[in-house]
Amino acid sequence: MKPRLVTALFVLVLVPLGLVSWLGVRTANQEYYKVQETFHSLLKSKFSELDSQIANVLQERRLALEKLTDREYWTIEEYHQIQNSNPFITQLFAQASDGRLVFPAPGKLLPRERDFLIRTQAIFDQKILLSSKTEVNNERTRMRTNEDYRNVGPDEGWETWFWDSDIKLLFWRRTSGNGVIGAELSRVRLIADIIGVLPDTARNDPLLASGEIMLADSQNKPLYKWGTSGENYRVLFTMPLSSPLLNWSLQFDSKPDALSREFSTGIYIQVLSALFALGLTLSGLAFYLYREYNKSLVEAEQRVSFVNHVSHELKTPLTNIRMYAELLENNLPEDDPESRQKLEVILSESRRLSRMIGNVLTFSRHQKGKLQLKPCLSVPDRKIASVLESFQPALLSRGISLETDLNASSEISHDSDILEQILGNLISNVEKYAWKGKKLIVKSSVESDVLSLWVRDYGPGIPEEKRFLIFQPFVRLSDRTDEGASGTGIGLSIIRDLARLHGGDVMLVFNNGICADPDNIPDPKTPLGTCFLAQIPKKEN
Repeated sequence: MKPRLVTALFVLVLVPLGLVSWLGVRTANQEYYKVQETFHSLLKSKFSELDSQIANVLQERRLALEKLTDREYWTIEEYHQIQNSNPFITQLFAQASDGRLVFPAPGKLLPRERDFLIRTQAIFDQKILLSSKTEVNNERTRMRTNEDYRNVGPDEGWETWFWDSDIKLLFWRRTSGNGVIGAELSRVRLIADIIGVLPDTARNDPLLASGEIMLADSQNKPLYKWGTSGENYRVLFTMPLSSPLLNWSLQFDSKPDALSREFSTGIYIQVLSALFALGLTLSGLAFYLYREYNKSLVEAEQRVSFVNHVSHELKTPLTNIRMYAELLENNLPEDDPESRQKLEVILSESRRLSRMIGNVLTFSRHQKGKLQLKPCLSVPDRKIASVLESFQPALLSRGISLETDLNASSEISHDSDILEQILGNLISNVEKYAWKGKKLIVKSSVESDVLSLWVRDYGPGIPEEKRFLIFQPFVRLSDRTDEGASGTGIGLSIIRDLARLHGGDVMLVFNNGICADPDNIPDPKTPLGTCFLAQIPKKEN
């Protein structure tokens, strides 16, 4: 099999596979990101449900605190009694409109009341809870949404502040005297109540069962964990809680490749299956093309072999015909011009047929790599003159005048058969295609052991756009049957191959439309015609 065919078949199989692989990986990545977005969206939905449950706990606390603070004027003993009987609060407080603390009353502080005033000093000293309604609403709503305040009215709300590395939570209500009354929630009891409404396991949820859920405080320290724990977990998703616990968050921890492993078991199997099916199909197609190519190659070799065999078989009788025709020509009487003319036709056609058979055999040997040189010392002009003499009757019958300027009269080592075939094909082309120019010029010279041969005609010439085609095999510039000329289309291809085998070349030479020979023979006013230059270097035996 030829390397080009092997390369083409590999390209036929590998390029589509590579393209489909690239598209498959790209599609898989896109699908992975879509799955990841869906995964996060589902987690957000699950966490929103948990956030709502936590918000309900705070809502219950708010409703309970509203009932506790329904009265505006209590005695000190009643304050103590209420806060001692409600474990979900740490401390009650009341502040008059002028900023004076009504409870805890200064000078009569219990230890826990003293601690409460220490951690809330900034709130009461700066009268934050006594700010005007407009100021309060503007400050509260600056970084929060209306949804955050769905359970908070204009005269009550939550106040959060940092203390001891985490947030503290106050509920306050405005009194009729523009004072405030409220309570601090117990952080421990709040966390316990929140944990009470959260699920203790995620195993019943396929999504949450793949990792661990954590309720984290403002320092990202765990307040509660549930789900499936494991090593090498990292945070895959985080969502902050709603107001007033904006500094707390819900986190989902899992293995970094958990999602990719879950995803890859599906999409990558599909991609590999598609690649396998495509590879099998393309391999089958490549095998079919390989088989058909070999079949065509065998058939072509059989045809070539048949043509070679027929050509060889024709060569012997054709040689006999030419030999006896030449003998007959020598024996014909001079006073019988009609018979001599008919014999000239036989000789001319037999020579043309001999050249065609020779071209076919030479082309076949060249294609098989069996064409070999047979150089010897000889005078090129003698072979050139012999070829011109054999063409003289045919040229005269076409009305073509021949001019020669032969300057290769010294011996040079070359293959004279190649020289004969090159010149014979060039003149045969003039006879067939350029006879209307009525003129043929043949020149020869030897310089630096290189034989140069010019063949110039005055025919219609070769169109510029087709000049690069004429040396390709089986190319004819016209296939019209009314031109009176026939050929195989391999003549120029053969003479170039022969010249290159000899180390030279054959080329179509022009210089502004004029044959680029040394003496610029044609007149610029004459038709363009064609001019071929054959160069044959010296070749040692």
